[in-house]
Amino acid sequence: MTARLAIFLLVTTALGVVLRLLLLGTGINIDDAITLYVARAENLQQLFERVVDREFGPPLYFIFMHFFLAIFGESTTALAAPSILFSSLVIPTTYFLAREISNKDNNTAAAVASYFAAISPLAIIYSHEARCYALLTLLTAVTYYLILLLKRHNHLLLKFSLFICASALFYTHYLGIFFFALLGAGYFIKEIIFKEKLGSSLKPALLPLALSLVAFIPWLPSMTTHLSHGTYWVDPTPVLDWPKVFFSNLAATLPLPWIQGLLLLPLFFLGLLITALIPSKRKSLRIFSLKAWQKNPHLIPVLFTLLAATSTLGYITPFILGYSRYMTPFVLLTCFLSGMAVASCLKEKVSRSALLVVALILLFIGIDCTWHVANLGSRDINGLRQLAKDIKQGKYEKSAFLLTPDFDSYTFIYYLEKESSLPLPEAYFTYPRKQERTPSSHRGYVEEWQNEKRQDELLDELSKLDKARYESLIVITDNDLLESTKMPARTRVEQLLSRLKQRYGEAVSPAKEYKGRGRSFKIYRFKLSTGLPAL
Repeated sequence: MTARLAIFLLVTTALGVVLRLLLLGTGINIDDAITLYVARAENLQQLFERVVDREFGPPLYFIFMHFFLAIFGESTTALAAPSILFSSLVIPTTYFLAREISNKDNNTAAAVASYFAAISPLAIIYSHEARCYALLTLLTAVTYYLILLLKRHNHLLLKFSLFICASALFYTHYLGIFFFALLGAGYFIKEIIFKEKLGSSLKPALLPLALSLVAFIPWLPSMTTHLSHGTYWVDPTPVLDWPKVFFSNLAATLPLPWIQGLLLLPLFFLGLLITALIPSKRKSLRIFSLKAWQKNPHLIPVLFTLLAATSTLGYITPFILGYSRYMTPFVLLTCFLSGMAVASCLKEKVSRSALLVVALILLFIGIDCTWHVANLGSRDINGLRQLAKDIKQGKYEKSAFLLTPDFDSYTFIYYLEKESSLPLPEAYFTYPRKQERTPSSHRGYVEEWQNEKRQDELLDELSKLDKARYESLIVITDNDLLESTKMPARTRVEQLLSRLKQRYGEAVSPAKEYKGRGRSFKIYRFKLSTGLPAL
């Protein structure tokens, strides 16, 4: 690596770190709260039990957070710090991975890929959450890099390193297995197309990867338990929604804000079609020729993996707005392909004006992503944070509280107890489970929403409130409620509000909203003194 490239990579990494730090003070959301609950386990056995009962993935990240939080505390900064570190390390790793994919002959593509990794909105968004996605992306990049390195240097130490890294990846998230299953299929397809010996592309890496899968066998029963629960909070994605799934997923991986990427993708595919159909002698377009695909043995597997993932994630995983998190490791592939496209346009001699145009485009993309991230960083991720502050300021004195749905309870408790130093209100209820103080278990949770008696039990509890002590009932409802056939959450909450209005009359003032970037809440205030006598 030349001194100029080293400086570029250093500056690019510094830029990525700064962008990630912009989101540091935005608080925690429901998933972060679940991570905190799991990491607070008294020992590893209890941690494993909580992972199986409350999570949908393997335990490695939670084991790390268990020890990390024990040392550094449970502030929002401590919760986010590991993800920021892992995500920042992805930037230089992307450079070395992209350089290896391009057979070490394209420093420009590798440099541009690392720049895109630094400014990727999806990578930045999940770089401050206490979730495994930043670690997942880093381990994916390192594992792929070691696979490619083994092709050139078939050393025992590299094989052992690959085994350790791949095992860690598989124990971080099931997507790690999915990623390399797709990648292996891509190399298999490439070998068939170019009539190569099957298995030749990954031969040195096959044994370490196979041993990594063997090492994963002890977790298979827990994985089966997770799969048996399914994604009960959303209904299966209709097959006819495939264009929406594909373009939404692909847009999420681009180094652009999601909306802009979604709007630009149709234009890109139109340009790609025109390029393929109209003959051209320009060498700058050789990335789209069969010769180019044959020259670089990794382009077909990379493209296949990306397209297969964007086409299927949303069917084998939930597909709702905000679930682009599953695309985080695939950002690596988009960054590489984008870097290759830019480098391809610059390979032949170009004028200074053309170089300036490319530089200005890259600068504009960086400014656009920076503005987008800065805007995200200006707001709390969860509206319960401001509600806790208002409670501390005495805005809801002499009130009982009802929070629904109950899976937001642990987040609310964190903001009350950890940030505002307040005890949990004495009269505090949740729905559908009346006394939920931890993240909800997957076992039996669907049945709780389907059980109509839960509302009767809750209303009976509310009728016993001492009206001399509690003048109002503050009902906190989640604006981002999901509804499915199995879990009719929105319907049940609306039904509950209707029954509360019948008992206590209309809310005494217009509903107040506490908006968060990730989750917002609406507050209804009912006067208990006007309630009907208990039956």
